[in-house]
Amino acid sequence: MSDLEKAKSYCFKYLSKCLISESSMCKKLKDKGFNDDVINKCIDICIDYDYLNDSTYTSNFISNSLNFKNWGYFKIKQKLIEKGIKSNIIEKSLDMIDFKTKAIDVAERKFSSYDDRDKTFKYMQNNGFKTSEILYAFKELEI
Repeated sequence: MSDLEKAKSYCFKYLSKCLISESSMCKKLKDKGFNDDVINKCIDICIDYDYLNDSTYTSNFISNSLNFKNWGYFKIKQKLIEKGIKSNIIEKSLDMIDFKTKAIDVAERKFSSYDDRDKTFKYMQNNGFKTSEILYAFKELEI
C-alpha cells in the first residue's frame, strides 16, 4: 500500500467519526509521518469528496459553542483561528449569528444563579461576549 493510500485510509477513517478542519487534518497527517506532497494530495482528495469543508466545520463549531458552551463572538473567533480556519470564513459565519439574543439568554441564566451583576458581567466577558452585547442584555433584562 502506497503512502497516499495509507494517508487516505487514515483520513477517511478519522473523518467518518467527526468533522475536522483542513489545518487540523494536515497536522494529524504530519504527526503520522507523511510527507508534504502526500498530505497535500490527500487533503485535496478529501476536499473533492467534500469530506473536508472548513465552512461546514465552522458552522457546526459555532452552533456547538453557542448551544453547549455559551461562548460569545470573541471566544468563538479565537478558537477558530487556533484551529486554522481562514478569517474570511470565520467572519462570514459569525456575521450570520445574533449574539445579542444569546447574550440575553446567558445573562438571564447566569444572573439567576449568581444574583450579582458584576459576576455575571465577568462571566460573559470571559466567555467572549462583547461589552455592548452584555450591556444590551442587562438593559433588556433590567439587571
